[in-house]
Amino acid sequence: MKRFFVSIAALVLAATCAFAQDMTQATETAKIANEALMGGDYDTALSGFNEALKMAEACGEDGIELVATCKSAIPMVVNAIANEALKAGKYDEAIAKFNDAIKVATEYGADDIVEKATAKIPQIMMQKAGSLLNAKDFAGAAAAYKAVVDADPKNGMAALRMGQALSGTGDF
Repeated sequence: MKRFFVSIAALVLAATCAFAQDMTQATETAKIANEALMGGDYDTALSGFNEALKMAEACGEDGIELVATCKSAIPMVVNAIANEALKAGKYDEAIAKFNDAIKVATEYGADDIVEKATAKIPQIMMQKAGSLLNAKDFAGAAAAYKAVVDADPKNGMAALRMGQALSGTGDF
């Protein structure tokens, strides 16, 4: 009987040590992700925060604070990735990434990111269309401006420029 209690005690001790180790590992993963974020390595930061989030959620009540930290960081990182795509002139990728940011931010309750990303998408669509028009890709510009007008029928500038692009294609 004594062996039974010793075995139970050893099992509880081992489980406690493993649990503490999991929380320590989750915290260390989040620290590494934060360092990557500060260094501008957004992809590494995003995967690190996602991994730390999963580990912290598995730790239950002891991981609540780290879960909250990760859930506030992840939408910001996805938003930063979208901004990097925009800076590089990758308009379609930027729009997709801002839509990802909206989805993640909505899930994690980051309303400010939702608001900023939602406001940025129409601007990116206009930038894309403008760059196509400037490059004299009139058919592409007309399609891009049509997408803007479809999303916001009150956008008179997009409608005017769509007409300019269409006239450039000979479609009067």
